[in-house]
Amino acid sequence: MEGSEGSEREGSRWRGWGGRRVRPTESRNGEDNAGDKTGSKTGSKTGSKTGSNGQGGARLDTLAEFEARVEAATQAHAATEAQALRDTLAALRSRLDHALDELADCRSVLELRDEQLALHVGESARAAEEIDALRARLDSQAALAAELRALRETAAQPPAVVPELVRTADQLVDLRSSVAAGGIDAATLLRWLDRRLPDLLARADIETVQDEDEGPLDLSRHEVVETRPGPGPHPRVLATVRPGYRWHGRVLRPQQVIASVDDTAHE
Repeated sequence: MEGSEGSEREGSRWRGWGGRRVRPTESRNGEDNAGDKTGSKTGSKTGSKTGSNGQGGARLDTLAEFEARVEAATQAHAATEAQALRDTLAALRSRLDHALDELADCRSVLELRDEQLALHVGESARAAEEIDALRARLDSQAALAAELRALRETAAQPPAVVPELVRTADQLVDLRSSVAAGGIDAATLLRWLDRRLPDLLARADIETVQDEDEGPLDLSRHEVVETRPGPGPHPRVLATVRPGYRWHGRVLRPQQVIASVDDTAHE
């Protein structure tokens, strides 16, 4: 019991401050030690009791004052720490607001970049379409240029019918010589020419056009070289003087005909 009471008295002399234990200081005038020494020297019971009571009261006053000072220091330190925490929190809030503002700016920049990217993608698609169209045009022009080169090369060469015409001209010279010498008559020469000319025209892709007589007159295919009175108000083909010629659907020379005219118009 005495040991526990001594421990409690010793523990009461310590106080917590900021998580640390602090032992109270001695009396300012050294009265506690001096009183103890004086009481022990005098040896009188009355002096000892009086000194002990005085020293105990001073010690209690000093301890109470120390406790008050510790409490005040603790409160001041706590207030300082609280203010520091509030300042830190305000700084953190300011930094957080600044970070949020920067994040909003970054989002705006990203949205702008997305719009610009979409615009560039659309322009790239249109450019690709234009390039494809240009390539198609270039391919078409290249094919046309190849055809033109082939036509130029073909035009530089004589037509395929030319050699046949040269042979026919040579044979015609020989036949004339024979007619002049009396070897053949003119009728034989004409029959040979009549057989030879259609073949030459066919080799040149030229076709003979000759509508039947007594048909309606068509000035897109017929050329009137002579007129004769005929029945009816509408002109008709009475006879063919020379056939017409057509090359690849194109009329080279119309059919030359004798057409009828309304004989009542002369009366």
